[in-house]
Amino acid sequence: MAHKLCRVLLLLLLLLTPTVSRAVELKVRVFSSNKVHQASFTVVKGYYVLRAEGHEKTLSRFQQVTLRAEGGRVVVIRNNHRLFSASQITLSGQHEDNIFRLIPSGLRERDYDDGLKVTAHGSHLIFINQVELEHYVAGVVLSEVGIIEVPEYYKIQDIISRTYALQNLGRHQQDGHQLCDAEHCQVYKSRCFLPDILESISVTRGDVIVDSSGRLITAAFHSNSGGYTLPSEAVWSGPLPYLKGVQDTFSLAMSKAFWADTLNVSEWLAYLTRKYGLKREDSVVHRVTRFSQPPRQTHLLPGIPLKEIRADWRLRSTFFSIRPEGNKVIFEGRGWGHGVGLSQQGAMRMISLGHDYEEVIRYYYHGVRVIPLDSLAPPAAQDQE
Repeated sequence: MAHKLCRVLLLLLLLLTPTVSRAVELKVRVFSSNKVHQASFTVVKGYYVLRAEGHEKTLSRFQQVTLRAEGGRVVVIRNNHRLFSASQITLSGQHEDNIFRLIPSGLRERDYDDGLKVTAHGSHLIFINQVELEHYVAGVVLSEVGIIEVPEYYKIQDIISRTYALQNLGRHQQDGHQLCDAEHCQVYKSRCFLPDILESISVTRGDVIVDSSGRLITAAFHSNSGGYTLPSEAVWSGPLPYLKGVQDTFSLAMSKAFWADTLNVSEWLAYLTRKYGLKREDSVVHRVTRFSQPPRQTHLLPGIPLKEIRADWRLRSTFFSIRPEGNKVIFEGRGWGHGVGLSQQGAMRMISLGHDYEEVIRYYYHGVRVIPLDSLAPPAAQDQE
């Protein structure tokens, strides 16, 4: 009991300690994968001011409004009474700590920090969470990692998620926001409520990863490398000096290191013929049904990328061998994810063996440094990749 009380007091002290990192607000589209016609907005903590085209209304704790898309406008409804409609509404938190709840019709509720902007596209609502950087990072870490047995790992995920977000702020610029809440950017399904993550955020607040030139890196990560990570050019368009392949024995002791899938031989050959024009010669058939990659490779045969096979068949990784068994082919695979950058499970294993979290970052990303955001050169002074 005393240990738990000390931990709570430490967390409160960390959260109340002033920081020198610059305040950064992000615009993140939430429920980006869903077509939402109507949703309720509820104040969970603090209070909000709703503003829209000359209208202004204060919402206190537990007060609620319903938002509906009609003809490209947002209709605001309170207690079943239609108040007004507008092309855009904003809900701005006015307290030190502001939390709201969104419940779209037919979907599960989600809680978020800070503010919200709502517009309509035809008959669908578009929600933009206007959220402070550290609140966003905490929500990403919760969504990407969840509850784990190695809480020290959260510091690593904090730093790579923060770096990844800041390096990719232009991804959705033409859509009127900076990031989305799906895997296309980073998974962000709610605010964070776990004390372990909030504590780690307080320790790493503002820390980012830069390359040897002082530029933010593309902090790619995946679940498990299967024993070897891939260089960036094996998956994406070009090489990056900090995203090189490394031997990663740490991942092999973890739960997602090995997997297997089975296909019919006829189905497998028909796919290769249809998509890649495979010739059914005995020597070719032999090669595509008896395949191995002691070091990681990028192609099954010339012109047949493993990343396309993985995507088409929804395999866990491109790191697999193939062997025939009767009228089947057995895919025996290693790892989970694209294989570039940091292996989350490998990093957890390193932490459990006593490695420092910055040491783990330097193991998976070559020639990098962890620095405070305040010491980062302004974006205009950095070369864009």
